[in-house]
Amino acid sequence: MNQAILDGIQQTMRAEFRNPSIVIDAATTAEDVDGWDSLAHARLILALEERFGVTFPAARLFDLKNVGELAELIQAGLAGR
Repeated sequence: MNQAILDGIQQTMRAEFRNPSIVIDAATTAEDVDGWDSLAHARLILALEERFGVTFPAARLFDLKNVGELAELIQAGLAGR
């Protein structure tokens, strides 16, 4: 697991959810973060695409089980550039 990607996800989540105390790891799920609902998820995905310069496949976006899977999706997008 790429720590730089996890750090970037965490920073983006803190900004999007306006909560500087969010701490995540690979096992973190939406249920673990206050305010992470479907609308917040869509905003987070857009912010992460912009931050990392990747485009996520739409079919996968709502099937992600945790932050680790999100980080792997980002890593795959970065590798495919």
